[in-house]
Amino acid sequence: MQDEQKSRAELVADLSSLRSRVEGLESSERFFRLIADFTYDWEWWLAPEGRLEYMSPSCERITGYSADAFRADPDLLNRIIHPDDRARFDSHVRENEQADAPALEMEYRIIRPDGETRSITHWCHSVFGEDGSWLGRRASNRDDTSGRAASDALRRQYKQLLSIFDNIDEVVYICDPDTHDVIYVNQKVKSLFGDIVGQKCHKALQNLDAPCPFCTNRIIFGERMGEAYTWEFHNENVDHWYRCIDKAIPWPDGRMVRYEMAIDVTDQKRAEQTVARQAAEIMELSTPVIQVWEGIVAAPLIGTLDSERTQQFMERFLEAIVEAKAPVAMVDITGVPTVDTQTAQHLIDAITSARLLGTRVILTGVRPAIAQTLVHLGIDLQGIETRSSMAAGLALALDRVGLKVVDKSQHEPEGAHVG
Repeated sequence: MQDEQKSRAELVADLSSLRSRVEGLESSERFFRLIADFTYDWEWWLAPEGRLEYMSPSCERITGYSADAFRADPDLLNRIIHPDDRARFDSHVRENEQADAPALEMEYRIIRPDGETRSITHWCHSVFGEDGSWLGRRASNRDDTSGRAASDALRRQYKQLLSIFDNIDEVVYICDPDTHDVIYVNQKVKSLFGDIVGQKCHKALQNLDAPCPFCTNRIIFGERMGEAYTWEFHNENVDHWYRCIDKAIPWPDGRMVRYEMAIDVTDQKRAEQTVARQAAEIMELSTPVIQVWEGIVAAPLIGTLDSERTQQFMERFLEAIVEAKAPVAMVDITGVPTVDTQTAQHLIDAITSARLLGTRVILTGVRPAIAQTLVHLGIDLQGIETRSSMAAGLALALDRVGLKVVDKSQHEPEGAHVG
């Protein structure tokens, strides 16, 4: 009797303990289901044989289908996958059919009942019981549609910018001002120098072992910070002239970098050089100095005399005097339309310089109007011999060297003329 009472007490205790454990399990199940049911992401659990063990209520917010719909239709999960992503998803599922499959991640798209496409980021991993038995795969799915749209928009903008810069027929590159490493080049740079990203800018572009002595970093990262700085440069590596536009700009990683667009102005420079050379030739032709007789040089001037032209005239005039050892020189201004104070002073300077060389200068072509202008301007011509025409000036010049012009018809003997 005593043993029977003891057995009943032990049974009651065991039942009480079992009830406590069951209640604990039920409480734990409610707790974990509460957590799972209220997760924001879409969660599911597939048993090893592919049976759906659990589908979180969040599936309806993301997919448009309820958890009951997935439980009632085992193929629904596969059907809502976007057709273009279905093969990848099936391959992913097959990779997960083993207990030792690693935790995996993928991205795919689904199509909701209303036709809307959603982008999903998916993670899954194996689930094991307390005894180590494999219970299947648990998956977590996050609706990343808005983030994907933003990323796609950024990628499109990036591609658009690359397309713009790669189709600019000018050199564009970006480099780090501290390390001088090239961090971006457009297609034009690649066509001229190759893909030089990662190389030192001075080595890749100028073939220099140290930073360029003409580098503008001190300007664009100093007094002209944030401003575009324009300058011109001849690159001897490719024998081209460039008009460079440099600026310090912010890079996505937060640092300030050097941006340069180099516009090829080689054709323009060569055209300018040709024009300058032709202008010099025209200038030289417009200020001729000729030797008209032994010991006599003449400089017939035509057109307006500006400072540059007068300087060239003076140099050529004095050089001709020295070269010809001319004691007499003529400056003819018949072709000079007007004489102002500046022009008159230039003439006086040239004549004074020649006289310092010991040469007597005769100013010819002084018309009455020019004479009046010179007097009105207060120009002192004292000591300067003048004549109204070049012929009169030449006669005077010949006389100064002991020669004169003779009319041969008046000195020929009778009968010398043959009719």
